Amino acid sequence: MREEVKTIASLIAAMILALSLKYIITSMAGVQQPLVVVEGKSMIPTLWSGDLVLIHRVAGDNIHIGDIIVYRALLSGHYVIHRVVDINIVFGKYYYVTKGDFNAFPDNITATLQERYGISYDNVEGKVVSIDLWGHRLPLRIPYIGYIILMFQ
Repeated sequence: MREEVKTIASLIAAMILALSLKYIITSMAGVQQPLVVVEGKSMIPTLWSGDLVLIHRVAGDNIHIGDIIVYRALLSGHYVIHRVVDINIVFGKYYYVTKGDFNAFPDNITATLQERYGISYDNVEGKVVSIDLWGHRLPLRIPYIGYIILMFQ
């Protein structure tokens, strides 16, 4: 009986810790969903399906060519994680042309009228946190952990 109480107490403590960490990360990142799971092959070899990435909210002028952003697709509403390959500023509003590293063409090649300049900053959820290592900017990712999340969706 005593071991069961310890186990239950440990589980409750772990849940409180996890919720506290989620709150802290969410507050620091400035986005509702700071951890995003990569699904699909479009960002291979940079990101793989099942990777977990951390995103943070940045101003429109702080997204540059080469950055990886997460945006919500207009038609499907799904999250997309792709690299910025061009930036258009139209009437002071930022639009980002994006492309998966594994894809042959940019995302807006078959764009609707709303997306003809690229992805509007209004649809950007955040920028993937990356580090500079040996002259290369690499996204921070946790491999395989996302598979656990995907199993429960």
